[in-house]
Amino acid sequence: MSDGEGRAVLVHDSGLPGLAMGRGYIRDGGKALFFTVRPVDRSVAIRTASCTYLLAPRDRAGFIATLEGRRLQANAAEGAEPGPGLLETLGQPFAIILLALAALAEFALYGFIAWWYPALPSALPIHFTVAGLPDAWGPPASVLLLPKLGALALLADVAIAALPPLRRPMTTFVLLSTALLVQVFAWVAFLRLLPSSTTSDLPKPG
Repeated sequence: MSDGEGRAVLVHDSGLPGLAMGRGYIRDGGKALFFTVRPVDRSVAIRTASCTYLLAPRDRAGFIATLEGRRLQANAAEGAEPGPGLLETLGQPFAIILLALAALAEFALYGFIAWWYPALPSALPIHFTVAGLPDAWGPPASVLLLPKLGALALLADVAIAALPPLRRPMTTFVLLSTALLVQVFAWVAFLRLLPSSTTSDLPKPG
């Protein structure tokens, strides 16, 4: 950072009296952009990799102190210890257990549906009234939506938990618990269909 003591030359001026604003150059600073209403020796020159900015803050000393404080904060943030990695986050015991249970429930539901699929009637209730009575029907393939939604929820929760800002034990626990809860709801929904979609004269699976 320079205090503006180098010789400055303003090439393209705004033309307004008392205001030096435009492009130019400054000795030892290369290209410069002027935004100042004060003489060069009372201005502040901020150097970057590509250009020097000549400014005229009201409180020169306070401006320099604030700028230096922010520079130190930025350097501290860059040197801060990174958060836990993806494998470290998902490799915690509770995360492994929740992931294993959710994945097991997902695959088991696919297998259970495949086992029951031949016994399902041509129309399945896909929506129920408040009283618990079916009021909408769909083909047997409708049940495949349940494990698909479960798989989508599981993948989405794992992806969100993998985001660097969210790699925290509590966040991971909530997300993976939600994924497992979605699997439970999918199982409950399918089991609820079975009594109303099968009859005594239908062949039982297996």
